[in-house]
Amino acid sequence: MEAVMEEIMEEAEFIPFVDEHTLNTNSRIYLWMKAVSSSRAIAEYEVIDGHPYLVLQRDYKNELTHTCSFCGKKHKHDWLDGLKEAACSHAFGDVFENLLGQKAMFMTEDGTLLRASDGYIVKSRSNI
Repeated sequence: MEAVMEEIMEEAEFIPFVDEHTLNTNSRIYLWMKAVSSSRAIAEYEVIDGHPYLVLQRDYKNELTHTCSFCGKKHKHDWLDGLKEAACSHAFGDVFENLLGQKAMFMTEDGTLLRASDGYIVKSRSNI
């Protein structure tokens, strides 16, 4: 548990009002930070016309996606795969966007910067 808390605190350093006490006493923030952190660790991306986009998987067309690396939620999109506008919208995301003046973004392990404002690619694992 302590290792997870340390990793989450590293992710939360840029957010001025999130401290260890807040994370320990507010399970919603803790669970959200854990979901985002875990999802970012395994994030995949593709480059289209020289621009990187997060790949957001789903098992079947017209189902919820796997956990979004930008916001920690699962999203519902139409049945077509491809580049989509990010559907990230939740209480924490709105607060962070207002504080930081930008939508979520993160850097992959290889140093590629991915931004929610660019959208993401939805891919279904099955054609059904």
